[in-house]
Amino acid sequence: MYTSTKRVTRDGRLVAYKGETMSDDEARERGLLKEEKPKGKAPRRKAKPEPEDEEE
Repeated sequence: MYTSTKRVTRDGRLVAYKGETMSDDEARERGLLKEEKPKGKAPRRKAKPEPEDEEE
């Protein structure tokens, strides 16, 4: 369930009033919820090799 936290208007037309409760599907249709994209895993970085202490 989605509850609008503020009054939303577009092009002078009321989309949702403050406190209006609706299903998530209806909120998506009205453009109140953005489509959630599945987040992929962040690419892993290879660890830099530690410099070896060279004694001369």
